[in-house]
Amino acid sequence: MKVETLQTWFDKHKSDPNYQHRDMSLDELDVKALASFMKMKQVHKQRVIDVCRAYKLVIDEQPETLTRMLRYRFLAQTNLFALCHLLEKYKDTTDKTYVWIDGTTHNTHEEICNEFFVRKDPTVATFKQFAQAYVDQKERLLLVPRGGFKSSIDMADTTQWIINYPEVSVIILTGVLQLAKDFVTEIKGFFKLEEGTMENVNLFETKKAIKPRTMDDDTPFMFQVLFAEHCIDKDDGRESEFDTPASSSEGTGSTVWAASIDQNLSGWHAGIMKLDDVVTNENSRTVDRIININKQVSINQAMLHPYGFYDKIGTWYDSEDTYGQDMKHIKACEKSGDPINMKVYLRPCWWPNAAAVKAGKVESEMLESDYELWFNVPGQLTYQFLRSKMHDAEGFAIKYLNDPTRAHTVKFPRELLERRTIHSNLLPQSGLIVTCIDTAYSTKSWADYTVMITALIYGGRFYIIDMARGKWNEFELPVKIASVANQWRPARMCIEESVGVKWLGKEIYREMDKLRVRVPIEFVPLGKGSKATAKDQKAKPVLRYLGDDRLVFANQMVGLEELYTELANFGTAAGRHDDIVSALSILVDQFSSYADMEGKKQEASPDFVISSQQKQQYDHIYGKGTYDKCFKQKALNVALENPDMSTQEAVKAQQEYAGSYSDPLVDAGLYN
Repeated sequence: MKVETLQTWFDKHKSDPNYQHRDMSLDELDVKALASFMKMKQVHKQRVIDVCRAYKLVIDEQPETLTRMLRYRFLAQTNLFALCHLLEKYKDTTDKTYVWIDGTTHNTHEEICNEFFVRKDPTVATFKQFAQAYVDQKERLLLVPRGGFKSSIDMADTTQWIINYPEVSVIILTGVLQLAKDFVTEIKGFFKLEEGTMENVNLFETKKAIKPRTMDDDTPFMFQVLFAEHCIDKDDGRESEFDTPASSSEGTGSTVWAASIDQNLSGWHAGIMKLDDVVTNENSRTVDRIININKQVSINQAMLHPYGFYDKIGTWYDSEDTYGQDMKHIKACEKSGDPINMKVYLRPCWWPNAAAVKAGKVESEMLESDYELWFNVPGQLTYQFLRSKMHDAEGFAIKYLNDPTRAHTVKFPRELLERRTIHSNLLPQSGLIVTCIDTAYSTKSWADYTVMITALIYGGRFYIIDMARGKWNEFELPVKIASVANQWRPARMCIEESVGVKWLGKEIYREMDKLRVRVPIEFVPLGKGSKATAKDQKAKPVLRYLGDDRLVFANQMVGLEELYTELANFGTAAGRHDDIVSALSILVDQFSSYADMEGKKQEASPDFVISSQQKQQYDHIYGKGTYDKCFKQKALNVALENPDMSTQEAVKAQQEYAGSYSDPLVDAGLYN
């Protein structure tokens, strides 16, 4: 970046949409910029001026150049997005806009930099004073897709803390120590100088000639010119630590240092703790490892000063990992009305746009035009790139959707479930009613609900008209099953056969006798497959019928919202129950042959109605069925309005009037 380019950089980023001082006048900004500069030691102020003079940022005969230099420093200290571009390594961060699911407009990186991360004030004398006076949330959780520059922005944020408060202490914790060291090395690289010539000997008051790094375009690294007080020799320090020469604090530890989450860190203290990728593919493989990492995260948080800042950045691998625990805690606080202490910024790589949502499209139907993309920049997270990664459903959900609970093996999209829900008035007036029951008798600790699904079978379709779901003990369950039998009088009741369940039969019949109803009960097996595939084997036939529009739900059925939730979460980390899926599986398994045969017979019948909704619309238009009386009443009204006409003549006149509308389906014989 050239000296003259700095003014363009300043002008552009002074008006960034989320920059805290975008509306501040230049005169006001100059006052703050000078205050920030004047709080430094004289030796550091002089070094900055000398280096800036050597690189023509400050020209003695042009006092306005000193003012501009102070503006540039202040902008870098207070605008994180501008700093990312000044550092040049992160110049691919973008302010490209997108429309979020709530219809509001956002941008990819600038709002993360300037609205999510802490807005700093370099005019405050010390970090401690700034932190103690800070009133916003001090804990942050950043979850954006892999390749979304989350760690890059985090490193830039650490750099900004340093140039604001040299005495700050930042610890970077990762799942693997080498990664933390790499992060420190990257931060350190922004301050490392390179070998210079004799004319640079005393520029930084070092024993040998050093100078700001030369960039790929043969221009000096302007960040090092502007913040010369923090720069070090390229051979200075260890790889796991960085100390800025501008710090006047002694005995408080390094400015930035690296550690892994498994290290013994007792006795260390930090003003800022950054957990970046503490959860990894390796340490999230087992429940025990996840529990251990969560414990270490909790223990290590005690290293943070009470007034300090706490940032968590990473990839959300499991609903029970530290990020998942944070999300659960936040939801619990929202539900209870308790204050939320953590600021969360979560974005997936894409989501359905408003038009796709309105059309009720599901993933298998989605095209490029149906998505809104978070980082849709050439060479980044484009539609083509993301499509190429979808073959690994679990990996895609973790790395790019930022939600492991959306890693499906078998999918029941909520949009599809809602599309398969019809108004109860449109249910067929005849058909076979059956009830299928999945009891809570299971070796699985989480299968603690009994579900009773009642369906109407007509025209080859299953219409789910009722669901009873609950936890009933041995005394209550037979009574509940008998009451369902009494309510719906199904032709058959099928109960999944499992250990210890057959005793129910006699007790259910006993309760039915009390209600003077008798429904045949049958205990049926449901193929379980292997332990790894049992769930999928249950779900696939149900999904097939749902996709073919052969399984629909009545909108007034009891428990419809529960059904939506369990099916939408099925096969994900959020799905803790499969009772409803099991009951639907029994239904499809036991009655699919009957439904297919009955459907073929009904289709051949002249009275068959393929769609109750279409039939109702047809009758309404042409005065058939339930609307026949209405048409006749209109004819009677005509007769009353025309006393000269007989009732028969009025009816004929009304029929001729209705007949003036051509029935395009009269020859098809669909409804007559």
